[in-house]
Amino acid sequence: MKWSRPVSISVALLTLILLAVSALAAEDTPLQKAIKKGDIRKVTELLDKGANINEWNYGTPLIMAASTGRLEIVKLLIERGAESAFSSISRNVASSTNALVIRNADILFGLLEPLRQAHLDRADSLAAESHWGETLSEYAAALRISNRAGREELLSKVSALLKSHPELAELPEEARKHSLRADMLVKEKDLRGAVKEYNQALDLAPFCPIIYYNQAVVLGNLKQYSQAVEHMEVYLILAPEDQKAREAKDLIYQWEFMLERQAGK
Repeated sequence: MKWSRPVSISVALLTLILLAVSALAAEDTPLQKAIKKGDIRKVTELLDKGANINEWNYGTPLIMAASTGRLEIVKLLIERGAESAFSSISRNVASSTNALVIRNADILFGLLEPLRQAHLDRADSLAAESHWGETLSEYAAALRISNRAGREELLSKVSALLKSHPELAELPEEARKHSLRADMLVKEKDLRGAVKEYNQALDLAPFCPIIYYNQAVVLGNLKQYSQAVEHMEVYLILAPEDQKAREAKDLIYQWEFMLERQAGK
């Protein structure tokens, strides 16, 4: 599945508050009404007919489903591509210093924890039956809605799995295409374009260490040091013994120093 990104993570993180404050005053859309009733068949029907899965009416359908405990509908919406707010939060909230953003992110992660745990349980069951490819897919689904601590624990599991089954690390063809396009954009000095291409590659191959490494270097060159550190830390979790591990650690030290300088200004 390809995972998209929101235009603004800050807006996404504040949605839950807006929903709670304004729900009584706003008239629900047909999709929101179906979600509130827990009518998954109606939700499916509306989506099949073209309902906007990311419609904004004092909150998105995904956040409404999560906040009302409609986990099967949450799963459906995510499968249909409405996961953008949460997948973005899992990659970017660690770089935020805004207390409100962090607090609301914790709320949203908490709402999705049962779904995340369901993916992890499914992964464990599949692993017990040696269905390694499907196990990795379930881990990928859990990763997209994990907070920082959950991500690190999950990535460590995946690292061990890839070490024992290296064939699982083979890059899907579409992910390879986006990664190579990003490499070309780096050579053309279009770093922002490269970031977009690497992100698309990671959507398709969320456990590929070298893509995290390359993305981290580009983000560092763009002076987006917090995200650069985060991506490089993921690389080190997935490939702690890789030949570039020493260089990766040194880059993290440099970026952390730059973050300290920025904080001191």
